[in-house]
Amino acid sequence: MNKEHRPTADETASPTGVQGEGDYAADRRYRAGVRQFIATTNVADAARSAAPESAAEAGELLEAERIGRSRVAGAPQPAPGRARELHEDTPTDSSSAGAPPSRR
Repeated sequence: MNKEHRPTADETASPTGVQGEGDYAADRRYRAGVRQFIATTNVADAARSAAPESAAEAGELLEAERIGRSRVAGAPQPAPGRARELHEDTPTDSSSAGAPPSRR
């Protein structure tokens, strides 16, 4: 998205007043922003830099995910203790340093 101009509430309001999932203008802006991000960013590098840096951090992220998913009926839950196992599977060579752990 254009960093210089943030749309105001008046500019983003749909003519019908529909908001949330029905706000098609917001959907178009979001999709355009995603396309621009993908076109102008090294997505693999961004993914590597977002990966957990330790087993402890991976555990915190999985716990946060578990808590969030516990609020959704029928959502699958990560297995307890899976964070350390996932982190240990992460390759340590320089070509994949910081890469997200593989999922089995």
